[in-house]
Amino acid sequence: MRFEFKPSFDRAIKNFHGREKEEIKQIAVWAIDILSQDRAIHRGIGLKRLKGDFWEIRKGLKARILFRWQGDLVEFILAGDHNDIKRFLKIVSHFKLNKTQMLYMRPNPPKNSKNKSPGETISLNPA
Repeated sequence: MRFEFKPSFDRAIKNFHGREKEEIKQIAVWAIDILSQDRAIHRGIGLKRLKGDFWEIRKGLKARILFRWQGDLVEFILAGDHNDIKRFLKIVSHFKLNKTQMLYMRPNPPKNSKNKSPGETISLNPA
């Protein structure tokens, strides 16, 4: 199993101070230890599948880590509280919805423009 810490995770850790920062690091080590073992995972450890490939592990009620688990790759994405995780997932699901809609959408050419094709490239980057 491979583990990767995303820049967003590193930025999120910088927002914590002292004991909270150490607790987040401890949870990450704990998650690596749990996920790298080849055995059943006990439900009481605070590991929970959220949406799709996104998982959360927590220790207590405040400190949580969001990660994506795809095959043999675990990507640590965010550290924060319940609201931080919820906000991130909402943004991700909104972006995926818009991306899907945009892939199947055929833009209308501008009026009085004969050189524009109906299948012109659409930027997927949010403005």
